[in-house]
Amino acid sequence: MVWLAITADSWDSVWKVKRQLEELGIASPGSVSIHGDGKIFLETSMEILLERVVCLSMVERVFLCVHREGLHEEHAICHLGPNYKLLQEWIYAIDWREVFRVIDVIHGGHRPETWMLDSKRHGAKGSPMRAFDRLEMQQKVRDVLHEVLSAYGCSHHPYNAGLMVYVFLSASLAFVGIPILHRRVKQGYFPHKGLHHSLCWGLASVARLQDRELVLDPMAGKGVVLLEAAAWWPQCHFLGLELVSEQLVQAVENLRYANERGVLPCGQAVGFARADCRKLPLAAKCVDV
Repeated sequence: MVWLAITADSWDSVWKVKRQLEELGIASPGSVSIHGDGKIFLETSMEILLERVVCLSMVERVFLCVHREGLHEEHAICHLGPNYKLLQEWIYAIDWREVFRVIDVIHGGHRPETWMLDSKRHGAKGSPMRAFDRLEMQQKVRDVLHEVLSAYGCSHHPYNAGLMVYVFLSASLAFVGIPILHRRVKQGYFPHKGLHHSLCWGLASVARLQDRELVLDPMAGKGVVLLEAAAWWPQCHFLGLELVSEQLVQAVENLRYANERGVLPCGQAVGFARADCRKLPLAAKCVDV
């Protein structure tokens, strides 16, 4: 079982997302709670996370919740001024072995090699939380992360990291999370639309892709499913076949667009070709998935 935190795309969507969690049977009974800032916390299983959470709509980000604690003005984190030492102790206490186990399952064994930190503190002017210096807070947490994550072969990269550690402090909540799912930016990665990105990710996740496998989509259409899989499982090789020339052209344009925007790693093995799925021009047993 894992604890998740979900942020919706607006406050009006929070209760709609909660209703989806109940209707889809995603959360463990009695585990759903909504914080005052709109974050939705819940417990679920890894199987449900992989198969059903990706079907949620109106969701902005899904975090693996690794630390959550209610705060108030008398809490040790802020009662006598900013307590950076306690903040560091929270980071040390996280079960990082379990974090990487979950990430390995989600990303098919492709463990991130780099990490970065995003930290925020919210509070009214003059409140104890505003006494936290944002830069010092980042540095204190970063010092701990350098130490604990190096044991997992993960090094710091400030711009394009495979693992994000998110630290949030407010007057009522301390939260540390690892983003594991996120909505694409509004302008999108692909000029030619297909299935929603979360459904594409879900289809690829169910396939349990492994490193160096050749993945075939015999009816690739505009290539969105294949490209989404390639973005999350870069160690695989991908081939999309499409008979309709117009759709094939759009798939190639989507691939070019994804490469130009850095969605796919440099040198990612993705290709499209014109072929009939009823008469595949491939040797027997050359495709893994």
